[in-house]
Formats: sequence, structure tokens, C-alpha cells
Amino acid sequence: MEITFLSLFLVLSIILGSYLAHRFGAPLSFSEINFCSWYIVVELIAMGALSTFFIRNIYQNNWALKIIPQEEFPLEAVTMAISWCLIGIPLGFLLANIILDKFRFNNNFKKFKLKNIVINNLYFLNVYFWLIISILYTAYTIYKVGEIPQLNLLRSGVDLDQIRGNLTHSYPANNYLKELIGFRIVPILSFSMFITFFKDKNIKNFILFLCFFLITVFYVTLNLNKSGLPLYLLGFLFATSFLSIKISYKHIIPSLLILFVMLILSYSKVRGFPIKVAAKVVVDRIIISQSYGNYLSFYAYPKYREHIGFHSTSKLLKKFNIDYKEPSSRELMKLTAPERVKEEKAGYMVSHFFAEAWANWGMIGLIFSPLFVGFFIKFLIGILMNIQKNPVSLGVVTYVSYNLGLGNGFNQFIFPRYLILTAVLLSSIYFIFNYLNRRLKLND
Repeated sequence: MEITFLSLFLVLSIILGSYLAHRFGAPLSFSEINFCSWYIVVELIAMGALSTFFIRNIYQNNWALKIIPQEEFPLEAVTMAISWCLIGIPLGFLLANIILDKFRFNNNFKKFKLKNIVINNLYFLNVYFWLIISILYTAYTIYKVGEIPQLNLLRSGVDLDQIRGNLTHSYPANNYLKELIGFRIVPILSFSMFITFFKDKNIKNFILFLCFFLITVFYVTLNLNKSGLPLYLLGFLFATSFLSIKISYKHIIPSLLILFVMLILSYSKVRGFPIKVAAKVVVDRIIISQSYGNYLSFYAYPKYREHIGFHSTSKLLKKFNIDYKEPSSRELMKLTAPERVKEEKAGYMVSHFFAEAWANWGMIGLIFSPLFVGFFIKFLIGILMNIQKNPVSLGVVTYVSYNLGLGNGFNQFIFPRYLILTAVLLSSIYFIFNYLNRRLKLND
């Protein structure tokens, strides 16, 4: 297929997909940033679609893509896949809206933002409970790791890649609790307390926010992840949109520039790059590197690797005597950097959800995955929009608005175990405190 036609088709898909997302998802506006702005404009267009315009000029000398012969490079397949995703995800939004309407649930994001925020004493009981749990688990984590890993950034002669590999693949503490408490519950409550502080500015709220903020920073940088902190800080732009604070572009642009500089500095420190080189690496990472796995997936499956099916969905499959296979992102990293994988210095190849869906089920996965992802995102946020609007529910909306991740793999949409556990735990503790509170009032 002609490159000119491919590019034109992709541009038309971007225009149509943006309109459909604005119509059925949420208003596309960076002055009122929301899940639609992030997933469609940033993760799918900036981190996916744009790569198709630049990749053809660099892939033959690229460390990850040079294994693909020129005659087998799947530019056409990836371009068409992204074009379909740009339309398929908003159609998934539409499907979610239809079902929400059937249950007479509000699916209008603008109306949801106008609702009043409810803050009561029961909310603070939950906050104090989770603060104690998170402090205890953080102390346990530091004890098991044997140090505060981030301090290695201040030391010279330390193999940071080895430390990252060890903390990623041989984490000494409980990995499930780290994912659940450190990467979900604590960030959600940090956003909740941020919203609470701006609704009721007092020293108590500020101290509580600061505690959750510092603990979250500890976890998002625990394995010296270069993008963890900027991505977390980005979440506050989403949280701010729920407050009566008008964000203009003169606030958005400096904020994004600060996050960009933070990314450059983290790459410079962790990888030892000069600032100019780090800046180029960050730009390449945003526009090109995030899509490496897309091209590798369409190249490797099914010609060089068998389709995986459901076998990579969860390690829980082993408990049912079903063969578990590593996800395609891990298999593709083994294909491109086998030695670094053996040395535990390489983790997973970054790709978008549709690449994993293709690796799992081929054309069926590619066709249905954008519809499912769009439906999942809008239906989940739609449910959250129809429960009591309090700081915790807004913290959850903030978190899922940027952290579900179209680049996190399709398996995480099929079986979002940590998201389910987070919802169960937060709800359970809330209902327990609510029950105890009612019992005490009855006794009085």
C-alpha cells in the first residue's frame, strides 16, 4: 500500500476518531484535562500514530527493530491497526453509554463535574486507617529491600540497571502488596487528600496530603523508574479538573514543560546521558520508543511465534492446571535483547494494547480489542460517576483517567486484578467503618 495513502488514511482516522471521542467520551480539552484527552490524544496519537511517520527512517539502525528485515517491516499493518483503534475505542465509549443509559446512569462527564463533593468524618476514618497501613508497609518494604533504593542515585559507581532489574524481577518484599498498596491505594488517597485540601484548606489536610504524596513518590520511584514520578505528578492535573480552579493554557504549558524537564533529568541521571542526549532520548521515547512492540508484535506473530491465546492472561491459570505463558511484551524483549534479559537488566517491550491482542489472538483480537478497551474505560468511569461524589471516588476517577494505560497491554483490561482488589478493599473498609459508625449511634 502506498505510503501517501497510508498517511492520509491515518490522518482521516485521527480526525474522525477525535470527533467520536469528543462526542461519546468526554470533551477533548487540555484546559480541562480528562481521560479522553489522555488516552486518545496522548497515548494513542502522540505515542502511537506519530511513530508511523518517523519509524521508517530509523528502524534499520534501531537496537530493537533492526532484527526486522526491510521486506517484512509491518508499517502498513501497524498503521491500519492504529487507524482502527482511533475509531474503535470511541465506538466502545458509545456502547458503554448505551448500557449506562439502560440503567438510567449519568454518562455525561461535564454534568458529573458540576456535582457537589461530599466530605464527612467517615471519610477521614478511612484516610487515617490507610495512612497507618501504608506507613507500616513502607517500613516493611525498606526493611526487606535493605535500603532506600533511591539513595543509589546519589552514589557514584553503582550499576543502576542491575538495581532496577533486581527490584523489578527479584523484588524481596511482597510484590502483590506493593502493587496494591504502593501503586494504587496510596496514589488514589494522595489525589483524594489533594482535592480535600483545596476544598477545605487547613494544616491537617495539608499534612495528610503530604504524607500520602511522599509515600507515593517512594513507590513510583522504587525501582528507579524514569517515568514513574512525572506520570504520577501528571495525575494532579486530572485531579485539579474536579475543583473550582480554572486551568488555562498558561498553567498547562509550564506544567508539561516541568514534567518534560524532570524526564530529561531522570534519564540523564539513571542512564548517565548528557542533557542534550537525554532530551533526544525522551522525545524519541514519547513519539517512537513507546511503539516498538507494535511493530515487533506484527512481525513476530504468527510467523516466528505462535499466538498465545489466553495463556498469558494471569499466573492464576497455573492453579487450574492450565499452561501459563509469559506475555508477548516479555517474549519480544527476549527476541530483541536476550542477553540483557538473562542478566535481568531488561524487562518488557513497550507496546500498545492492540499489539498484545494481536499476539494473543491474531485478527480476532485486533478487531475486538479497541471496542472492549473503549467500553471498559467509559463504563468504569461511568459507574464511578454515579456513586457518591466524595474525595475517594474522585481519587479513583483521577487514577483510572491516566493509569489504565493503552500501552500497558490488553491482558490488564481483560483481567484487571489489582483494580478489582483495590475497589474491594476500599469499599470494604468504608462499609466496615460505616457499619461501626451506625452501630455506635444506635447504642447511644
